[in-house]
Amino acid sequence: MLLQIGLFSEFKMRGVVEMKTFNDLCKSESNEYYNARLDEDEEKFLNPDLLGKYHGHNFDAQTAIETIEGYFGLVFDLYQSNNLKRAHILLSIPKEINETRIGIGKRPSSGRGTSPEILDKVMHTLLASKIDIGTVKRRPQIIPIFTPNFGRDRLSDLLTNIICRQLIDFTQRICDKNDVQLSGQKSYTFFDLNSNNWKQDVAMLPIDEDGKPIILIPNATVVDDYNFSAGEFVQKVVLLARQNELQNLKQKTFTKNQIRDMEIRPLGKNMVKKYALQKVVNDPQLLTDYLHRIRLFA
Repeated sequence: MLLQIGLFSEFKMRGVVEMKTFNDLCKSESNEYYNARLDEDEEKFLNPDLLGKYHGHNFDAQTAIETIEGYFGLVFDLYQSNNLKRAHILLSIPKEINETRIGIGKRPSSGRGTSPEILDKVMHTLLASKIDIGTVKRRPQIIPIFTPNFGRDRLSDLLTNIICRQLIDFTQRICDKNDVQLSGQKSYTFFDLNSNNWKQDVAMLPIDEDGKPIILIPNATVVDDYNFSAGEFVQKVVLLARQNELQNLKQKTFTKNQIRDMEIRPLGKNMVKKYALQKVVNDPQLLTDYLHRIRLFA
């Protein structure tokens, strides 16, 4: 017999205030999917590098990987061909997907999508530099290192939009496997690799006690944080290289803090990301060294 969504009303009637999760809903102990809380967002993120770590049969990881690479490849190709209008359309569509219950839950949910205004300047700068754009296409996690107001939450939201169809298919298969009823209708947007466009569709999903749809994510792909950041990149790679450079130029040793005071702090707001981008444009090898360091190059 199908489990009816609304089972959490039993918790209320019994006066139970324990945390509510999807496993409570379907009476499961599975760890195939991230067992998210249903009462609030959790500070977790989707890591595209871990999509290949999923080895089950309910999620099409290969198509998800190809779709992400196809999306970013197309965006950069459009910038390179100066087709900015279409590039901006591709960047304008994604919005936060609350149904996954992951992200930055303490912030307002509106306005956390991506946008051309946020990414445009960085896209142009990266393309004008000698950075290997093929690497950026395959590793979209690189983009937040250089982009002000585009961090792990916005990247995770963008990735979730891109592979929303695969995530919904995954959710439906999990529900079928656990006899959970699909009681909620949800209109969603996803990136279609065949047409190279955003498309809309409607899907039936499980819902929580408030009637809000639920989208599941493979557990292997969910992380507390990414293993890279602008601050770490600057601290461990850029400033070290700059120390050596200044040593050779001026025959004097500067500490990292001294270089920060001289070169980073004067840049003002978003100083670290601005500095990271400046240095990588001048020396793309810095990014390659960093990717090797954090094992983003296999």
